[in-house]
Amino acid sequence: MDMDKEGNIDLLYTKRYSGSWEAGARGYWKNRREDTYPMIIKGDINTMKAGAKLLDYKFFNVHDISKPFFYYWKVKMKDYLIKAGDLYIMEMPWSEKYFSDISLNERKYPLMYSSRQWTTYTYILTLPDNFKVKYLPENFAGWYKDIVFANYSYQVKGNKVILTVSHKRMDDRVYPDEYKGYKKFLEDFMTSTKQRLVLEKTEGGIR
Repeated sequence: MDMDKEGNIDLLYTKRYSGSWEAGARGYWKNRREDTYPMIIKGDINTMKAGAKLLDYKFFNVHDISKPFFYYWKVKMKDYLIKAGDLYIMEMPWSEKYFSDISLNERKYPLMYSSRQWTTYTYILTLPDNFKVKYLPENFAGWYKDIVFANYSYQVKGNKVILTVSHKRMDDRVYPDEYKGYKKFLEDFMTSTKQRLVLEKTEGGIR
């Protein structure tokens, strides 16, 4: 993501899959007409920012299962920052996580999944010379037993802000005696992902 001096964002969104997740994603796009792709993508990117503009997109190996399936979208989002007094709030697109499967307070039977899961999202935000980081959210990283790992961590390297969001579930079931701890761990992770990056403008373009 490249941000200009007015707070507009140019985003290159790339997504890759493996295993059954790759098969499912490939099947989703394979079963849709290619001329409907822009409409579907525009619907998705408008959940990032209303009025987001699709500049370009490309899908690779939708029909060739012998090669990895992946795609990229190029998106323009104007006035992306939220102004709060002298500060600017920045939400990384789609970085907030929600787990609908932990809505119950307790379970009598195991929570079953169709497979294990490992997702990692890496966000790289390049700041212009008239913005700097004012507040960096607290990092969250850890395991609940050997069942699930979660990570939400920021780092700053020069004019780049890097956010890594990972969720790695190592088992396909959670037993009732593990559920409350599992639920609490994921709730803490969800709370962590609600944090926002805070920026401020610099004087004369000095960082």
